[in-house]
Amino acid sequence: MKVVHTLLLAPLLASVVAVAGCGSDTTEPTATTYVEQFSSRLQEKGRAWRSLTITTAGNVQMQLVALTQTEAIMNLGIGTINGTQCVLAASVDTIANGTTVLPQLTRTVPVGTYCVQLQDIGNLTQLVDFTVRIERPF
Repeated sequence: MKVVHTLLLAPLLASVVAVAGCGSDTTEPTATTYVEQFSSRLQEKGRAWRSLTITTAGNVQMQLVALTQTEAIMNLGIGTINGTQCVLAASVDTIANGTTVLPQLTRTVPVGTYCVQLQDIGNLTQLVDFTVRIERPF
């Protein structure tokens, strides 16, 4: 009787293995991104920056989404850290816009450590709160 069970189970086991092999996914993985917010307070003629560690090369996209002095033009940039300073490699003068579909600044970067900086270019008349949206490869 044991021989009959083994003979009946062999084809069933082979079909289970074949079905499991057919369901494999050979699609290339899609690039994933991580979205974070950089929020702080900035004084007149001041600057604030935040470091970013990029572990996968790709685009870093930035957008100034909120500023309490809404009409003030600010400088938003990305660069590298030198001591206690953020040395910009690319920047844009912009106003806060939380409804823009496209980022205000995009930079393609290799793996490494970078900084995102917001700086008053002379338009602030008061202490302000701000939020910068950062989307980076993950």
